[in-house]
Amino acid sequence: MTSKKLRVLHIHDVAFVATNLVSGLCEMGVDARLYTLLKKNTKLPKVLQLIFTTLLRFCEIFRLAQYLRREKFDIIHVHFGSFAYLAFLNRVPFFLHVHGTDVRTFIHWPILGKIIRHGVKRARAVFYTTPDLKSLVEKVRPDAIFFPNPIDTAMFNASVETATKTQPVIFNINKIDRYKGTKQVLRAIELVWRKSPNIMIKMFSFGNAIEEANEFLSKHKNDPRLILIPRIPHDDMPHHIQTSSIILGQIGTGILTCSELEAMACSKSVICNFSYSHMYSVPPPVLIVNSPEEASEQLHFLIENPQMAQKTGEEAREWVVKYFDKRLIAEKLVKIYQEKSEKSNISDVAFA
Repeated sequence: MTSKKLRVLHIHDVAFVATNLVSGLCEMGVDARLYTLLKKNTKLPKVLQLIFTTLLRFCEIFRLAQYLRREKFDIIHVHFGSFAYLAFLNRVPFFLHVHGTDVRTFIHWPILGKIIRHGVKRARAVFYTTPDLKSLVEKVRPDAIFFPNPIDTAMFNASVETATKTQPVIFNINKIDRYKGTKQVLRAIELVWRKSPNIMIKMFSFGNAIEEANEFLSKHKNDPRLILIPRIPHDDMPHHIQTSSIILGQIGTGILTCSELEAMACSKSVICNFSYSHMYSVPPPVLIVNSPEEASEQLHFLIENPQMAQKTGEEAREWVVKYFDKRLIAEKLVKIYQEKSEKSNISDVAFA
């Protein structure tokens, strides 16, 4: 019997996880596609925005149905719990990938929570991206799978684009988002400046917890030491990481987000809160902190010991390449597809 190429559809993209999985699958020889959702209009008043978004999501059911009829896929893989309805209302078997807010927050909402819980129960398999989600997901789906975020280690690499700076640059790499310990991170920056007033700080100027940073941003709006970065294309991120000296990650969730992993792939030392070493076969080579004071101390230590910062960065890249490279993660994903899917669906497909 002639084998056919496996056809996989990933629906929606969160933190470029689906993008990297599709890319990694394609490198394996899988026919993988990314289905992007229609964008909501964020410029409308909140009431109209809610109505418009509801209509948009309703239309998305029929749009996806037409696409699925036109294109035949062996695997449907949905990202973000609240979009599981697209698969189960179209009556197609699916895999579900939860990413954070969907099970931290939305799963507790009256209507949206029912949709997410139903999707989690109905999926062939459920993946969760960070270890802090384990207890939340397993309440509904005990067999949920902890699945590493794929990183494009070719795009995020150790090359240096600019000459060595006379002053170190610290990059606070996460957006101003909930759960990332915004207040603690900003306090750490203030402590760094108290001891080393000439240090340059880069950080994003947006996020869903911007109110937590308003006082800091107002106080330093004309401060030449603070470089504020607006929303940028993902392709610009390697440049911002590579031209930084040290990366300051989250001091809230205790996890490694895609941002920290991308920084590690660029051979940068990462300082962050981390509480889940037991979830990894080999713990990540990051400098672990639990408070603004500890973060400030570690930042100063690396500033004063650049050779140690370089060594830690090199170890960080090796770790990410070994455990998080997108091709490696895609290979693991195909094995799970094979294990969890009906044999008739993918028994005769080719993977290379």
